[in-house]
Amino acid sequence: MTERDPARLHVRAGPWPRVETISVPLSAGPPVTIGVAVPLHDNADVLEATVDALLENLGPGDRIALVENGSRDGTHELAVRRYGAEPRIVIDRLTAGDAAVARNRAIELLGSVDFVAFCDGDDRWLPGRLGRVRAALAATRADVLFQPLIARTPLGAEVEGATFRTKSLPRGATLLEDLLVAGNFFSTSGLVLRRALLPLPLFADGLRRTQDYEAWCRFAAHHPHATVCYLDEPAADYRRGVAGLSADRWQRAANVFRIRRSYRQRLGMSARIQLWGKRHLWLWAWSLRTGGNPLRALRVVLSHDDPRLFRGGR
Repeated sequence: MTERDPARLHVRAGPWPRVETISVPLSAGPPVTIGVAVPLHDNADVLEATVDALLENLGPGDRIALVENGSRDGTHELAVRRYGAEPRIVIDRLTAGDAAVARNRAIELLGSVDFVAFCDGDDRWLPGRLGRVRAALAATRADVLFQPLIARTPLGAEVEGATFRTKSLPRGATLLEDLLVAGNFFSTSGLVLRRALLPLPLFADGLRRTQDYEAWCRFAAHHPHATVCYLDEPAADYRRGVAGLSADRWQRAANVFRIRRSYRQRLGMSARIQLWGKRHLWLWAWSLRTGGNPLRALRVVLSHDDPRLFRGGR
């Protein structure tokens, strides 16, 4: 087996769907600035670990926007006390506990950076991550860079967000088609987007549980052949419970169904047919798995979507 050159990165890159494996240099290319959007909600216990890891990654011109939303554990006060004098960090506070609003506000506060990266308030970027990201972005001229995460659970660690590789994507004609048919293969804390291409507001205010998936579909709808770069190495650690509440898992499943229904009109006919069968079977399966009441699925199928939250038609 041939050893890889430590001075180069091996990535999958290209305009969707013409993505191929290439080797790019780790040496510095044209400088790009990266801003990190961080929503905070009751993260006082992990705030310093999260933000310190980000600061270790920053380069010249990079920024961090911390936007606290509805915390009751002193998160905002700790952020101001610990990072209020840090010139690379801007801090804001909202009254509503809505991560979508917080992320949109953070993007505003980052200003005219070249790229926006995302990090949830309880995640921790790995050392040296941003230097490798910057090299990959400069070499590939990508609009989208994404990586998997390391999920920490009481049962151990596992890689999450490698769907792009495990499902041998791309398969469809557009980035949106693969996001809808294959499912979400962007992990929020492993994603970087070109700032100039963001359809603002990127996140749907008021949408809970799947707001990230809807935002990525919105981006892909506006840029179906965006140039992507997949770096197959973990970007961050995050904590995950063994299992969420059934009601929470069901709401996620119902929202994914609605997102797919909302954006399906932007697909070709063959992709619509494939998606129709998949999303209905998937919804019924989740209904049975999380409570055994298929009437819930029927209500979702017959419901009308709120266009403010499920924005595929716009």
